[in-house]
Amino acid sequence: PDALTARPGSTLTVPLFYNTSDNDNTLPGIGLRLHYRANQLTFDDTVNQAEADLAGLVTGSDTENYDNDPTTDRFIAFSYSNLAEDWPNQPLPLKLGDFIFSTSDTFSGTQLNITAAESAPGYELETAPIQVGLREWTLDIDGDGTISSQSDGIMIMRYLFGAPFAGQALIEDAISPTASRSLSEIQAHLQTGIDEGLLDIDGDGTVGALSDGIMAVRYM
Repeated sequence: PDALTARPGSTLTVPLFYNTSDNDNTLPGIGLRLHYRANQLTFDDTVNQAEADLAGLVTGSDTENYDNDPTTDRFIAFSYSNLAEDWPNQPLPLKLGDFIFSTSDTFSGTQLNITAAESAPGYELETAPIQVGLREWTLDIDGDGTISSQSDGIMIMRYLFGAPFAGQALIEDAISPTASRSLSEIQAHLQTGIDEGLLDIDGDGTVGALSDGIMAVRYM
């Protein structure tokens, strides 16, 4: 995966995919470790996992430092094994699963590493560290360094009302004279707040002007 971000005290989903350089999907299997930093992440669960020939999944302390990274002190180990050498016998790339973590209250960004506990004969694991950045999204919509109901709050409400405030009408008489974001950047910032559920103030799964918008403005 790329461009993964997370906020402190929230949930991080890390999707993992498997492929081979020669597109061979009939191998004996593979054993993998996903290494992470316990002061940044807590492993919760794996969902949407490829189940065929899954030999097991365990967690452990990385006392052996398998990934040569002393900052990653925990790992999730899982393996697939097929005695008929017919794994995964599915189209590649194959999604191995979504690994769900909770981020710490002091989360500041982290790195996860992948190592091979076992590879098929003639194959070596090729992978790159998974970088997870700190997601920085605030109610400072225009980026002037302050949060104001008379500027940021108005733009939130207008954006949530939609079409009547498309284009320049979104920021007219509301944007701060010291704003650091342009109209298009403000629109993108607000859409990120919606897409990532950050403007879903009451957590009901939807973002509405007359519920979430009002609560945001009242809080300001």
